[in-house]
Amino acid sequence: MNPRPSIAPLPGRLRMYVPPVNFGAVETNSIYRSGYPTSKNFDFINSLNIRTILTLVPEPLSEEYITFMEENHIRHYQIHIPANKDGKINITPETMATALAVVLNRNNHPLLIHCNRGKHRTGCVTACFRKTQYVQNEPAIAEYRDYSYPKCRDDDMRFINTFDPSIVLPIAQSQGWLPTPPPEPNDGFWHLKPQTKIPSYEDVAAIKSNDEPRLDSGPRISVR
Repeated sequence: MNPRPSIAPLPGRLRMYVPPVNFGAVETNSIYRSGYPTSKNFDFINSLNIRTILTLVPEPLSEEYITFMEENHIRHYQIHIPANKDGKINITPETMATALAVVLNRNNHPLLIHCNRGKHRTGCVTACFRKTQYVQNEPAIAEYRDYSYPKCRDDDMRFINTFDPSIVLPIAQSQGWLPTPPPEPNDGFWHLKPQTKIPSYEDVAAIKSNDEPRLDSGPRISVR
């Protein structure tokens, strides 16, 4: 008599770990990027010990995705980064700064950043993060192109080229993302604009979720 097949969950060592589309490491063991995760990617994400997920598209999350994050105590931020296309730059510096406030905060790491395909919105956030590390435009845009090719958007690259990272200078400094010694604010790279609102951790944490709080869940913060 043949043994009855088991439907019990496989032990971790026998599971097939499937990364989300366009997955990559931005900072080893710290910041990752990808397209939109599906259920087949959940074991892989769990293997990275992800603490926070930053979603850059505004569509409502599936119950399956919400449950996965709640069961694994993953904090979730949803910050709508609009698409730059059709000759228009639609991302504002303030919206990008809000996303970067999440990315730069080491308390959120390991962190996964994702949009739908992991190309354009995620590419813009990653490139602007690089600029907070004092990476110049050319290599920041080259990294964007690596993930978005062959559908690179000129409007995205124009935004990256003109983004002024000084808007998040205080956070980048406090979290140790700048080179040693740090750049001077007037060295031609940083152009601090005092009239621009710089989001603090408190600003981001104070954003109210659009959803009712769920039992035993981490904060789910939505920015429209």
